[in-house]
Amino acid sequence: CDEMEKYCPVTALQMRLMDAFGLRVEEAVMFRPAIADKGQHIVVSYGTKGGRSRVVPVETVLQREMLERATAMAADNAKGVLAAKPRMKLHQAINHFRYLCKKKIGLTKKGLGCTPHGFRHEYANKIYQQLTGVASPVLGGPRIDRAAHLAAELDVSERLGHARGEAAKAYIGGHRVLKDFSKKNVLAMASRFK
Repeated sequence: CDEMEKYCPVTALQMRLMDAFGLRVEEAVMFRPAIADKGQHIVVSYGTKGGRSRVVPVETVLQREMLERATAMAADNAKGVLAAKPRMKLHQAINHFRYLCKKKIGLTKKGLGCTPHGFRHEYANKIYQQLTGVASPVLGGPRIDRAAHLAAELDVSERLGHARGEAAKAYIGGHRVLKDFSKKNVLAMASRFK
């Protein structure tokens, strides 16, 4: 985000919002802070997948600071949108965001090994650890009580805007998946030594 600041402060802030709240690119580009900010939470309703609004808690000082910066930056936009250029159409704004990420700071799978969607993954894993006290399965966290894991999985899914708790597995992983994956690797290695 600091590198992006040189090229476009608004895009850098959109990236920071993605990291702080688990926003998708479209949600960050269409973010209307004055409408979204409800004090203890934000309501994400513009740019969501399938038009499904969601509530994301505001729990940290950093999140509050990002919202205040976004509100100040969006105040100049007639629609209250946090936009890099005021008259851009949505597809132009998304293309502008992706262009800067790819060409200016190399935020691509090939360049830095991750994409802007990685901010959602980071957010999901941060929240899982905050809720459970341990790292998520994908980060090598230990097995925890099944009920606690499922509750955290559901909470993460809801914050990301998914209807099913299991959708969080794409972000935080699951022990069964990792166990099966590990077993498959061990069997493959064992067959090589026969």
